[in-house]
Amino acid sequence: MEKTLEFPELLRLIDERSTAFRAAVASAPSLDVRVPTCPEWTLFDLVQHLGEGRRSWAATIAAGPTASAKSASEGPAAPREREALLAWSAASTQQLLDALREAGPDRGCWTWWGTSQSPQTCGAVARHQLQEIAVHTYDAQVTLGAPQPLPDEVALASDASLRGTASELVLAFYGRIPVDSLKLAGDRRLFDLLIAWEPDE
Repeated sequence: MEKTLEFPELLRLIDERSTAFRAAVASAPSLDVRVPTCPEWTLFDLVQHLGEGRRSWAATIAAGPTASAKSASEGPAAPREREALLAWSAASTQQLLDALREAGPDRGCWTWWGTSQSPQTCGAVARHQLQEIAVHTYDAQVTLGAPQPLPDEVALASDASLRGTASELVLAFYGRIPVDSLKLAGDRRLFDLLIAWEPDE
């Protein structure tokens, strides 16, 4: 697909996927169940990771374009009680959305991808955050045995010669399903490089 999402749409989808994430966590039998796609984590660990990461990115965005590294997150630690944890998770998402809205899509921002082809802007950070949240929502849903495909919009602007649904493309790049299960055209090494490109969430 060649369409790219406008900044308000990215923010809407971040909010929507975060809501779906919390719904999955709310319906889990326990926060101590293991996440099959992240076997070293329990569901609580997944919520903590996602919340702390969004708070850290909110702080990085707020620090402005002159920040030289991702900023440490501030605020309370993730609580163990489920309702409090869900409220903490929602507040983490809100901090990220507020920081992105305040900055706007074109302002510069520190990014872990440095001087790659992706711009170092808040708009690019919003795109990355949407995919992170969408993939971890999938992880939470897999934990419940009820994974849902990612919305097509999450994978828009994949500029690659790999064929599958939008959901399959993002899940393949995050190592949730094998790339070989999709239709590949062109140089496979390009996709190996992309998959090996470790993000600092």
